[in-house]
Amino acid sequence: MKFSWAALILCLAVSSFAPAESPDDPSRTLGNLVFFPSAGLTTITTAYQSSLNEVGPTVDSSLNETRTKSTTYQQIPISIWYGMTNNLRVGLTDTDLLGQTDTTTFINSGVTATDSSAGISALQYSLAWRYFSNPEMTFFADWVIDYTAPNGTHLAATAGQGGNTLPLGAVTTLNFPLLWYFGEEEFSLIPEGVYHSAGFAQGPSSASTLTYPDPHWTGSVTLNFRSHYGRHIFLQPAVVASLPFSDRSVSQLGINTTTRRDGAVSPQMAFGYTPKKWLVLNATIAFSSVPETVATSGSSPTQTTTYDSTITFSTRFAF
Repeated sequence: MKFSWAALILCLAVSSFAPAESPDDPSRTLGNLVFFPSAGLTTITTAYQSSLNEVGPTVDSSLNETRTKSTTYQQIPISIWYGMTNNLRVGLTDTDLLGQTDTTTFINSGVTATDSSAGISALQYSLAWRYFSNPEMTFFADWVIDYTAPNGTHLAATAGQGGNTLPLGAVTTLNFPLLWYFGEEEFSLIPEGVYHSAGFAQGPSSASTLTYPDPHWTGSVTLNFRSHYGRHIFLQPAVVASLPFSDRSVSQLGINTTTRRDGAVSPQMAFGYTPKKWLVLNATIAFSSVPETVATSGSSPTQTTTYDSTITFSTRFAF
């Protein structure tokens, strides 16, 4: 977390406390969905996330259930934004994985295997440009790019080795938020594309050391609705439509594994409270269900569904 705190100290040195709200420009109000930091304003978002991920049962080509997998994790992301101008912001995000436990149960034998991961993620760098707002201040459009560079080797969580959260390879995210403001009601539509470069995962054996040779894109579209109840409370239902994609890994033994994930639609619900104009408290719960097919060279494809539920508590403040 050293780089995050260094960035925080730098922002403190060039910022003044408390954002200035403008009745004519809703994008300068921290509690609004259309918020964008003005020049010289710093915002910090800290969060605690807890997730339960259930995979399976995995079904082989003979429709036999072979295994189930359960994953739990807790992590703390910290994001810092700074307004370079009224329409341009830069940011950093750092995530501390407090602990992740993967438990796999093999149905036929009853054997259970447990793996664990923990550690600091690679820094994510962010640049956002609000390139359009109409004169009525009811419509806004942004361009956002995030970049995460691999600054170390990703360690796969396997028997005899703890995993980490470093990316397999470089990750570039592009999204293009479109936002509407109508007083008590706000909406946003966010198309997003994520480019995953070729990657590598180090395991304790040749079978578990994997190369991901195929760069690929993943994508989603998110629709948010935010309803305000007075100046201090809002509710925000959302839905995320994820697009199908596939990726491939190759072990040092030459075994190819291709994973295809189908498209899915996932609901979310957020509750927000703004006790001060410079502070927003938020709680979000999200659910997803994603079917996938895994094909390994020399074996028949298997099918399973991943169920995920995540709760996030976050605090955003501005100065």
